Amino acid sequence: MCTVTWTRPSSRGRTLLCNRDEQRSRPAALPPQIFELDGTRVVAPIDPQAGGTWLLANERGFVATLLNYYDATPPASQRPAEGYRSRGLLLRSLGACTSPSEAGPVLRHAVCEAAYAPFWIIALDPGGATTRWRWDGEDLTSSEVGPDVMPVTTSSWETADVLAERARLFEQLHPGDADELETYHHSCSSKGGPWGPCMARADARTVSFSRIDLSPEGIFFSYRPRATEDDAGFEPPATVTLPWHPDHRP
Repeated sequence: MCTVTWTRPSSRGRTLLCNRDEQRSRPAALPPQIFELDGTRVVAPIDPQAGGTWLLANERGFVATLLNYYDATPPASQRPAEGYRSRGLLLRSLGACTSPSEAGPVLRHAVCEAAYAPFWIIALDPGGATTRWRWDGEDLTSSEVGPDVMPVTTSSWETADVLAERARLFEQLHPGDADELETYHHSCSSKGGPWGPCMARADARTVSFSRIDLSPEGIFFSYRPRATEDDAGFEPPATVTLPWHPDHRP
C-alpha cells in the first residue's frame, strides 16, 4: 500500500513524493542512507526484513519506487512453493540505471530469473521521462505516464472504493507544485482512517512520507516517519543530500 505523485520538469528540477503504508507488525525501516550499487551512489531507506527498499534515487537523477499490485496477487495456494523473492531487492537491482529506458531490460531480466509477487514500479529522471511498469505474475508491461494518472495509489482493503476516494481528494485539492502535493500526501479523508492517502486501519497504517527533490543544487531525500499516534502527523523531516554525478548535473 502506497501513494505516489510527482511534478513535471522545471528550472528547479523535479520532485517525487511517496507515502509508504505497511502492516503495524512490520519492523520500522532504517532511514535513508547513501551507499553504492554497481559503482553508482544511491540514497534509499532500507527495509530491515529483507534488506530491500521501496524507494531510491541515484547520483544520476534516476528515481524509482515500488507499489504492491493487490488485484493480481494470487491466493496462497497458487503461489510458488519456494515463496517469492523480496520486491525490495528487485528495486535495488535498478540502482545503477541512468533512465527509465535503461531500467526496462533490467526489470525484464529480473522477473525471468526469480519469482516476484505482482507489483507496480514508477521511475523518472530529470529530463521528463516517467515510466510505469506492471508485473502481474506472468507479463511485464510498461507505459509512459503523465501527471494525469496521479495519484498512483494502492490498497489491499476495499481497493476500488479507496482508490476512488483518494482520486476525489486529489481533484478537490487540485495540487500543482511539490508543496501542494505534499499537503495532499499528509491529508486524510472525512470518511475515516482507511480512506485517505495518510491512512490508518487496525492492521496497517501510513508509516512514512518521503520526498525526493532533483534540484540543480543536489538530490535531496527528505524522510518523515509517522508519529506513534495516528492523529499526531509525521515526525520532523530528516534530509540526506546526494551530490550529482559529474556527468549528470542538470
